[in-house]
Amino acid sequence: MRKIVDGHSHLHGGYTGLEAFYRDTEELMERTGCSQFVVASVPQWNPEYISQNPLTMLFKMRNPKKVFAYAGFDYYTPEGICPKDFTGQVKRYMEMGYDGIKMIEMKPMIHRDLGKSWISKPCYEEMFSYLEEKQIPLLMHVNDPETFWSADTCPDFALQKGWLYDDGTYAEKEEIYQDTHKVLAAHPRLQVVLPHFYFLSDDIGRSKEVMERFPNVRFDLTPGVEMYENFTKIPDQWHDFFIKYADRILFGTDNGGLSGDGMTPMKEKIEYAEQNVKNIRHFLETTDDFEGYGFPIKGIGLPDEVLEKIYHTNFEKMTGMEPVDVQVDQVLEYTEELVELYRRGNRMKYHEISYPLLLEVYEGLKKYR
Repeated sequence: MRKIVDGHSHLHGGYTGLEAFYRDTEELMERTGCSQFVVASVPQWNPEYISQNPLTMLFKMRNPKKVFAYAGFDYYTPEGICPKDFTGQVKRYMEMGYDGIKMIEMKPMIHRDLGKSWISKPCYEEMFSYLEEKQIPLLMHVNDPETFWSADTCPDFALQKGWLYDDGTYAEKEEIYQDTHKVLAAHPRLQVVLPHFYFLSDDIGRSKEVMERFPNVRFDLTPGVEMYENFTKIPDQWHDFFIKYADRILFGTDNGGLSGDGMTPMKEKIEYAEQNVKNIRHFLETTDDFEGYGFPIKGIGLPDEVLEKIYHTNFEKMTGMEPVDVQVDQVLEYTEELVELYRRGNRMKYHEISYPLLLEVYEGLKKYR
């Protein structure tokens, strides 16, 4: 059996009580056949995701050798958006026992909602320098598929989630790339993974340019399902790309976070997760023609030594073989601060499960004291 580390998964949606949610998520992970998982927090998504960081840490504590936790930056207060000390947040998260940082600020929807969170702004500079200095892993979502900027090309699932970016309030895709490249150029030792193949699966030439210009950048294979449709158009060329950059491609799935509404039923999530891993492995391991994600896919049949790098050794070189230990008292202190912050705020604007879930997580954490 191959060792596979899923370097990109989530915890949101399908809540039926915390214990049941965790049991279902553990079943989801077991069904995929992966050995270890990065669970990435996205509290930036909206104010309703106030529980994301404590939620992932509690899940890591339940699965101490299996789960790596990546923390996300907190921007929200009960009164609205209030960007906080990003370097201070990183330091605190790492002291608590997180294994890395997740940024989703450059997803167009969130970038706009945070007031155009250009990551080349001075307020982020010290934080990126600290990540670079300490070699802290960063999983940084940048952009979305090109098709999302036009109603004529935007797929139905994206329309349903509100990911159509044609009304003039969103940054253009190229603007987002150029801002990101400023950061990558300024921090050449940044240990950064750009998920979803940096949304360049439709442009192999530019994918090569990014790899050559920024030698510390890594891509992950987390669908955007459009990736596999694009790979299938020129499978031989992508086969050669994967061979050349074998040390800089990581396995990932997005499993556990199937929908943007936070309410995907767990049964659906589990079934999707299992098939998702099968599709990605089928693409990587064979040259078969097969059906996946609703369209024909052509596999690229990579050799075993390349598969081993993609499946686990590239991740292990960056993040380590095992998750770091959790400092329970520090996690409890952080979570208690969140509970107090939202207890005195106007909770009515949050989803009905958000604050109660935060309280459930807090009580769950106390059991590990």
